[in-house]
Order: sequence, then C-alpha cells, then structure tokens
Amino acid sequence: MTYLVIGTAFWGLIGFMLDYLVGTQWMVYAGAGLGLAAGLALSYLRLQAGLRISEDPQDHGAARKRRDAPYHSETHRSWDGGSRKDRQ
Repeated sequence: MTYLVIGTAFWGLIGFMLDYLVGTQWMVYAGAGLGLAAGLALSYLRLQAGLRISEDPQDHGAARKRRDAPYHSETHRSWDGGSRKDRQ
C-alpha cells in the first residue's frame, strides 16, 4: 500500500512542478498515473518475491538458497553479510 501512496504522490509532485515550469495543466495527472502504475508494479513484484519463500519448517532455508543461487557469485556478499561459502 505504501508503494501506491508514495509513488502516486512523488510522481504527482513531479508532474505538478513540470506543470508550473511549462505552463500546462495535465502533467500532474500524467505523473500521478505513472506513479500509480509504478506502485502497482512494485507491489506485484514484492508480492511474488514473498510467495517464493517457502513457509515449510522442514525446508531449512532451501527455498531461499534456490532463490538466491542464480544472483550471487561465490565471492559476492549476500544480504545477511556473509558469503555463500560461509552459509554452507
């Protein structure tokens, strides 16, 4: 919900400033629409990422390792501060 509100407000404000500078009255609506669309897209992506994490207690983090595996190299530090070698 925060993505929707902040995205709409931020891009609406940018549209408002552009309206003021250019002298039009429609860019605020275009900016708000763009912000709303971006907020919906970010909310959808965040929801999909949350659904990929398994809630199975027998999983022991295997879903997270599968999700992170293509994006992290052996020497790349992951989000928890340790390398993949440290977690194994």
